[in-house]
Amino acid sequence: MPAAAPLLLLHAICWWPLVLFLLLPPLPLFALTNPPTFISLHDSRLNHLLQDSSSGYVYVGAVNALYHLSSDLQLISWGKTGPTLDSPDCLPPIEPKDCSQARQTDNINQLLLLEKQEGSQAQRLIVCGTVLQGICEKRSLANVSQVLYHTANPVDTQYVAANDPRVSTVAVLTEHRGTRLMLVGRGYTSKGPGGIPPITTRRLEQYHSSPAFSHEELGKLVVGSYSEYNNQFVKALHHGTHIYFLFSRRDTLKTRDYQTYISRLCAGDPSFYSYVEVPLSCTGGYNLAQAAAMGTYLGKATIFVAMAAGQASTPTPTARSALCAYSMEELDQALKRAQVLCYTQEGKGDKEKEAYIAYEVSSKCLKLPPVSHH
Repeated sequence: MPAAAPLLLLHAICWWPLVLFLLLPPLPLFALTNPPTFISLHDSRLNHLLQDSSSGYVYVGAVNALYHLSSDLQLISWGKTGPTLDSPDCLPPIEPKDCSQARQTDNINQLLLLEKQEGSQAQRLIVCGTVLQGICEKRSLANVSQVLYHTANPVDTQYVAANDPRVSTVAVLTEHRGTRLMLVGRGYTSKGPGGIPPITTRRLEQYHSSPAFSHEELGKLVVGSYSEYNNQFVKALHHGTHIYFLFSRRDTLKTRDYQTYISRLCAGDPSFYSYVEVPLSCTGGYNLAQAAAMGTYLGKATIFVAMAAGQASTPTPTARSALCAYSMEELDQALKRAQVLCYTQEGKGDKEKEAYIAYEVSSKCLKLPPVSHH
């Protein structure tokens, strides 16, 4: 495991203004003259949607199935992903004699990503579900019933997605020095193997003795007690030269309440040395992010976040919600300020301590020469 840098677990007390949209103008109504006739097979619930910009094909992750549609939403291929003999209390491969509680279990799609290989026509669909401790497989883009990669005997470092459908998993793909990587954010689950950090880096191909999708010898977010912070992930995105994660978690140092945070690390930083996070506030007491999307507001890159007010000190949202907008430029300024303060000023701003290590680890903010944070 790479040595942890002081910035690995940094968070800053920065509250930035936002735009709150409570009243939206009416949208124009329209109708399709020839609506698509696609109907999901097996009455399956749909979870994720992905479009290949080069072909126009649409891929849909569902419960126990994958669908491959044309640009006009006609079915091209489909594949089954479940149900599967499984139990969250047992490690795969599942053998009935060793796991008496195993039952035929629905496989809920958690991740659906398009893997593109630079300089090659090779493209594959990465599919990760809730069964078998969240292991992933690769499927053909031309025929999603065709499995190109699947491990029959996964090791514990290959468990990727949360094995509980109520716990979210997010991911984004990147590349570092020719190696294709997947950065994964997953929430805490009480059943199954422990010790899987909230954010991990995964190789998409086998590397020496480390199999595909393993986080062995790669960067990860080390926080101490995963259940204590109980991260609830909403979004992972690649913007500019950085990777961002949007999530809510419990503030264990002060209020014990749940708060939404955005974190950032350099896309070319597989060791997480550049990791930093700041909390997001939303006027009106909205503290739990529910969904997010990148867009533009007033000509600037903006992340729009659907926020809900939480129920007391729990991660459970109430029915009270709002749409909040955060300028990526201002967020980056806050994130950079937190880095600089923690590296060069022991976290101290002009009047008070603004940046500190928020997690239960031995790292602390330092006072290094100003050039050290670059």
